[in-house]
Amino acid sequence: MSYNLDIDTVPYDGKNKLSLCSLGQIAKAILNVKQTKQNSVEQQTDYEKTLYPHLIQLIEQFELDFNKLCTNLSSEVEQNVFKYNLCGYNGSIKKAVSMGFHNKISIGKSNLSPLIKACIQRTTYILTCTMPKRYKEEDEKQAFTLLRTRLTEFKDGLTHFDKEWNKLVYETREVHGVQPSARFAKPKKSSNNNDKFVKQVRQSKPRRGEVSGLITIESDDDISIDQELEQQKQAEQFEHVLEHELEQKYINALVHGGLRLGEIE
Repeated sequence: MSYNLDIDTVPYDGKNKLSLCSLGQIAKAILNVKQTKQNSVEQQTDYEKTLYPHLIQLIEQFELDFNKLCTNLSSEVEQNVFKYNLCGYNGSIKKAVSMGFHNKISIGKSNLSPLIKACIQRTTYILTCTMPKRYKEEDEKQAFTLLRTRLTEFKDGLTHFDKEWNKLVYETREVHGVQPSARFAKPKKSSNNNDKFVKQVRQSKPRRGEVSGLITIESDDDISIDQELEQQKQAEQFEHVLEHELEQKYINALVHGGLRLGEIE
């Protein structure tokens, strides 16, 4: 008898919010990206024709890694522990995860970058949380430990996936003369000694009922050039407003004195 998990059985609805999706649902969304790109060959631009074959290879490796995570289970207990933690309640998780700009985006409309980031967040949470109290029997604890062992290797693959995808997009844009936005641009050295302050103020606090997770900026993966330019323009406008607010907060902190960074809101 097979106790393996089949990703095809994970409930999926493209209208579900990414912040409430389980790792299994997000994995299905990433596989859908591959299918979409394979079916759009005739409508692709030169930029997309360069980018997508490499993207498909990355997703195929992700699929192999996810299947490896879910196979070779030896008991119903292991199956239940893996299914509950990877696929949640009917595909969803109980508490929303704060994803910055992507809090309200639906999984079916999400670009690839936030999907990868969400996978990393869900994996990291399972690896770092305390042993759930519901696992009281020894075989349940052993199954959860096995899950963590496999997720450690799976996370390494996710990190590589994220790094290679960002690199691929940046290099492809350079080849085709598409100006990269801030996410993929080479970092500039800052002369500001208040980097720690700026970084801390930039991080938004999760709303009540949300679990603090990765905070991402607007996705930059397979959008069109026109969308990219418009998105970059909006990002620059947002940065201008944000920098003004940060400057004012810093001045207020200096005026009042004695405030620690964590107290500035």
